[in-house]
Amino acid sequence: MERNVNWLRDRIEQIPKFTRYYVFACAILSLLVTTGYVRVESVFFHTYTVFKDHQYWRILTSFLYHGPLDFRLFINLYYFTSNCSMLENGHFRNRTGLFAFFTLFCVAIIVLISSVLAPTHQFPFLSQSLTSAITYYSSKAPENRFGNVLIAGLLPIPAQYTPWVLFIVNNLVGTKNWDELKGFVAAHLFFYFEQIFTDPFLAGPKVNDIWDRIKSLFSSQDSEAGQLDDRPQFQMDDHED
Repeated sequence: MERNVNWLRDRIEQIPKFTRYYVFACAILSLLVTTGYVRVESVFFHTYTVFKDHQYWRILTSFLYHGPLDFRLFINLYYFTSNCSMLENGHFRNRTGLFAFFTLFCVAIIVLISSVLAPTHQFPFLSQSLTSAITYYSSKAPENRFGNVLIAGLLPIPAQYTPWVLFIVNNLVGTKNWDELKGFVAAHLFFYFEQIFTDPFLAGPKVNDIWDRIKSLFSSQDSEAGQLDDRPQFQMDDHED
């Protein structure tokens, strides 16, 4: 029994910090909603309620709620943990502050899009959009972009096109989830500013300086933390079907 507890504790400690805290918060919120301590009507995103009635907590809870406490929640959090951990331990390794900035950037863009489209579309929960943003940016990261991912273990797809392939397949089989597009837009904007727009041959030193100043606000302590962080990388699955 003690050996199993120690194994579970070691596995949890291997999950990078930001991913671990986010998944824990998601599980706690789902537990509170499932047990009736929190009403689901009080956690979804609604533009009028958030900005007119000043219920700003809905912005946070709409990104944390992945559904009631059931098997589907377990699958969603497993998928999120796998992708988010690989991104945090890969492209953003030893740069937790910058990863937090990436997440806040995506949250802001997703909220903006949802607010603009609110008159014609309802977006109760935004957690799927954030998951899509992380998956999309992970596929665009330099260390993953030119690799291949096996779809259903058979069809090799270039990693940078995997989010779009999965989106098309899901819509063809009847699972229409347009929330993913908001995540794609948010992640692509960050990718554009991070790796294309700030290219010295395209943007020049002034744009680079502005972007570097913004990132430095979030990553000032990452260099010291990186020297002390020698934990093994957390890997749940090398390929997502």
